[in-house]
Amino acid sequence: MAVTKIKVRLVSVDVLDDSDWIWGAGEWHLHASIDGTAVGDSNREFSVHTGDSITLREADWSRVVDVSGHGPGDSVEVRLRIIEKDLFGDDNLGQVRATLRYPYRQPLRDIYLLSPWLDGGWFFDDYRCFRLHVRVTIEEEMVSTNLAGPTAVPVRRNAAGDVTRFSTVKGTAFTPRVEICPVIPIPAAPAHMPPRPAMPAGLAAGTIPAAAQVTAAPAAPALNALPNPSVIPILAAGDPNLATRAARLTLTYYEPSNLDTSKFHWRVVSGPAVIVGSASGTSIRVRGTGNAADTMATIQVHWESNSGPVLATYRAWVGKLGTLPYRVTFLNGTGGNWQTTAIMPSAQANSIMQVVRAIVYQAGVLMVPDPNVTGFDGATLFPAGNTNGIFQTTVTSNRHTRNVNHNVVSRATRYNFRPGAINFSFCHSTSQGNAAAVDRNGIAGIAVKTKWAGGKLWYQGGGTGITKKLGGSPSASWIKPSGVPKDAAGVVKSMQTINPTKRTTQAKNYDKGYVSARNTAANPFTAAMMGQLYACHCPVVWSRGTLAGAPPAWTAAQYVWNCGINLAHELGHILGLAHRGSGWSPNPPLSGDGMDCKNQKGVVKGHPWSENFMTYGYGTTTPLAHDLDLIQATVVRTHPAITYPP
Repeated sequence: MAVTKIKVRLVSVDVLDDSDWIWGAGEWHLHASIDGTAVGDSNREFSVHTGDSITLREADWSRVVDVSGHGPGDSVEVRLRIIEKDLFGDDNLGQVRATLRYPYRQPLRDIYLLSPWLDGGWFFDDYRCFRLHVRVTIEEEMVSTNLAGPTAVPVRRNAAGDVTRFSTVKGTAFTPRVEICPVIPIPAAPAHMPPRPAMPAGLAAGTIPAAAQVTAAPAAPALNALPNPSVIPILAAGDPNLATRAARLTLTYYEPSNLDTSKFHWRVVSGPAVIVGSASGTSIRVRGTGNAADTMATIQVHWESNSGPVLATYRAWVGKLGTLPYRVTFLNGTGGNWQTTAIMPSAQANSIMQVVRAIVYQAGVLMVPDPNVTGFDGATLFPAGNTNGIFQTTVTSNRHTRNVNHNVVSRATRYNFRPGAINFSFCHSTSQGNAAAVDRNGIAGIAVKTKWAGGKLWYQGGGTGITKKLGGSPSASWIKPSGVPKDAAGVVKSMQTINPTKRTTQAKNYDKGYVSARNTAANPFTAAMMGQLYACHCPVVWSRGTLAGAPPAWTAAQYVWNCGINLAHELGHILGLAHRGSGWSPNPPLSGDGMDCKNQKGVVKGHPWSENFMTYGYGTTTPLAHDLDLIQATVVRTHPAITYPP
């Protein structure tokens, strides 16, 4: 069959650097063409900030190209050039282009094009400004009624008994490339991915299975919505929730793309785990077995059977399913417009928590609404009778909900907390404009220092976490070495945890009155219980303007996912994790946990760039930052708020 028409679509543009040297947004104009014909509106101005993603309307930024008359040597070219309008002149941010060549046989192709490096001058690193996502699909094919030549072509293995290599029709031997990356989606350049071998000419290009592509945010993610987790939970074979609780593993890339995927055969090589259902195809489900402490399992993908060639290997912990109770407490002010419950509905808060649950479930931890529905400090269920662990209360001072300061030992997080449960304190706003994990009690390390000044207890810094180490292959974290062929494996990784807070010693006098009043209202309550306060501030006004339509305009699902990632990030701090990676910033700080990597220019920076949920910053239109890796799981699973079955 000959391809006669293809559809080329410019899907989105990720803003790696807005290139605006003055405070404010970059003013971008996109000049695009497909096969020499302009698409889109180059006069339209996009107001962008670093980290944004511009979603391009398909009707305006795509074109169906007639290639029926093309032959060998012909091609279709896609181009995009971006101009940034500035007060002092226009800046050319570079041009990207892709050449699609005859015979255009791939049924679906996603292409990601990075803009060229721009000179940062004497004082700044060189930087890139954007990444273009192009999608190519076949719109029409023509079947010939005059087929000449043989009706069948024999394709065999390279030699009798050889199961490790395959042959093309021409007899050129090759080994399929199959990957199971723990990070989904696969880290984009300039991340250090292991090099892929060159395939013989004539083979179909590689593909990323649908299960490994994050292109949209599910409105209500299942617990196991995020594939390739770091922990496979121990579950009974008859667990009624097995479909949503068993770990999902998926291939993230294979080449050539026209392999018979039913020939991919998975097997558990080591560790207490079994495959649930079919062991064939690009994706499987796995559950842990037994009752042992966390144990490492290795799972391999073979060709055709257990005795076939090993194509890929995946490694994960197998452990008991932990339970982590949580509360969401809306803090309403008095007078003025400080009613948090009027800004964020209870149902939306619950949707956000479902995203948090899916992210944390990768560590084999099941977050559950606090089964104790007793309200403290005047709190009541919101709405009455809900089973989602959502409460509301009125604060005694508007300063406890309006412009709450992260740098001060918090009064806000004390409202309605129950010792041993995570408390998400939904205040109206914070001074810093974001959420923060201010009560990190119960984790190992040296606590941050505090000082009393101006009637407030301030954090001073100076604390340290502890070092966790993990080696083995595949890698403990997706930084070099990755633990796959052509990349050295087995090197021990070292990760630094975040510094804790120790409220019982830092704020003993600060909390004295609260402890006394709480004990009077709900006896018994002791000062020691303040050491079981695990909480963060969560401003309900966080990025609400984007939901209302200000650029970048978010859909309701995108808003829920981005808020969910933000809260999961703060929960990661509460559970002991430091920062990882630096988003798309061209001049990022190093990772707070020390897990850094050189980029393509040899500069050590945070890594992976946008995929780990502990990153400093991440894209907004398509949520990427949700990966939780093996070494992070070892920290999360030791938190005292998490309980495990005997």
